[in-house]
Amino acid sequence: MFRAAFRLIVAALAVGFSSAAGARAAAAPQLPPATAQAVDFEQDVRPILTASCLGCHGPEKQKSDFRVDVKKIVFAGGVGGEPAVVPGRSAESPLVRYVAGLEEDMQMPPAGKGDPLTPAQIGILRAWIDQGAVWPDHASATVADATDFWSLRPIRRPAVPAAGFKSDNAIDAFLAAKRAEKNLPGSPEADRRTLLRRAAITLTGLPPTPEETEDFIRETDPLAFEKRVDRLLASPRFGERWAQFWLDVVRWSETNGSESNLYRRNAWPYRDYVIRAFNSDLPFDRFIREQIAGDAFGVDEATAFLVSGGFVHAATVGREVPAIRQARADRLDETIQSVSTALLGMTMACARCHNHKFDPIPQKDYYALAAVFQGLEYGHRPWRNQPDAAVQATRAESLRKQLDTVRAELRAVAPAWTEEWPDHLETRFPPVRTRAELHAAMSAAKGIYFPDPEKATAGIHFMNVLKALGLNESMRGQFRAFPNGATAMGEMAKSTESGLIGCTQVTEINYTEGVDLVAVLPAEFELSTDYTLGICTHTQNLQQAQFLADLLSGPVSEAVRRQGGFEF
Repeated sequence: MFRAAFRLIVAALAVGFSSAAGARAAAAPQLPPATAQAVDFEQDVRPILTASCLGCHGPEKQKSDFRVDVKKIVFAGGVGGEPAVVPGRSAESPLVRYVAGLEEDMQMPPAGKGDPLTPAQIGILRAWIDQGAVWPDHASATVADATDFWSLRPIRRPAVPAAGFKSDNAIDAFLAAKRAEKNLPGSPEADRRTLLRRAAITLTGLPPTPEETEDFIRETDPLAFEKRVDRLLASPRFGERWAQFWLDVVRWSETNGSESNLYRRNAWPYRDYVIRAFNSDLPFDRFIREQIAGDAFGVDEATAFLVSGGFVHAATVGREVPAIRQARADRLDETIQSVSTALLGMTMACARCHNHKFDPIPQKDYYALAAVFQGLEYGHRPWRNQPDAAVQATRAESLRKQLDTVRAELRAVAPAWTEEWPDHLETRFPPVRTRAELHAAMSAAKGIYFPDPEKATAGIHFMNVLKALGLNESMRGQFRAFPNGATAMGEMAKSTESGLIGCTQVTEINYTEGVDLVAVLPAEFELSTDYTLGICTHTQNLQQAQFLADLLSGPVSEAVRRQGGFEF
């Protein structure tokens, strides 16, 4: 009965959906066919565009930055960057699809802005596009090229303007010409003390010493200043001073920002590379090539921040596949931002979602550059050309051995600790072993054994179990095992009175079949039926005791169940 009713409901819904789909199909607009005759732009097409489109997309108003009277805009598109006309393919051209009402919410002209185009007019537009979309240049309005930026023009050396004073520096001539244009007087010539101080702070970030200043003041050599500048340029402080400006350009930092703001331990090799590049007067083109593909040029430390610096750290990425993919796209976007701002002097990030509204960067150029860096992966890698690599490796190994010794001593008295390094904190936890590894360790240490394979018994040497778990002698002394929970409870009561055992809590292992624990040695038992194992310890060790009880219950009960066929 219910199945029959259900079939009727499904059938009714199917009919309803079919009727609705049919109604929608019937109401869907159809694309009129193209006119069969030859079409001329000036005589046939422009009158349609002028009458129906020019009011919103003409010289007075340009919605979506689109104009129908400018040839290059029609073929390039507006804000969306999609060409409105695709020559030879009228059915795919957005202009035709919009005026035909084929795109939802994109009917042109919009309601209230004019009458829809007739099928005959749409047919003319289709025929014009299918016939090649010929548009004479003289029939197009002209607009100023908004992308003619001075910063994108080829570099040309300008003529040096005439100066009203003698100077060997062309820069002074340009400054003098601009001051004369603004009627601004020049500053008085600096005295020698001020001149040296300006040069030293500008080039090295440090003032000259009093002795250097006095020597320069007394200097009579006409080339004294030039020699001082050469000395400042040869100083290691020069690279340290001027590297900071490039490091700011590529967004270098010792932490990765975001909420986690984790420390970047290996940020310093790139910083030192930039300093060396300035001090060695590395050619700029080589400086850039090494930062883009330094690993291919044998300069591993150069490929660090320009193409992989501001990446999204793993600590901020979720485990879901969409989150991982999003993080990958974000990392590439960080790379594109660094490269574009550092080398092009403009940002490309806007073109990630749409054509750049101000700079001449279409969206396709953004993803073309993304494809260049698609092979990048982010993470640590060996520094193959590290100076004194063998010496550094030997030193590191020596330090590692010293650390291992100290950590072994700490591990004997504490389960975990925090190390305070100069630049970060590092917490050390005990090694984590799987349950199977622990069972294997207990078996190898004779902590669990089988006295008689023919009987449903298994033996436990409790001290060997504790040793297999890695507990030191002091910790092992804090645990006691008893043949059953009742005995353990009694021992606990006695310890409360005498303080001999010092346990305040008992954790029991209860087996479905029951387990008989008979004392063979003070710390050794054999298991059969009807009893429970009691483990007694100090209050602070209750969690470890519960873990120990849980760890032993599995293999022991399995041994009893399998009648001697023990398996971990």
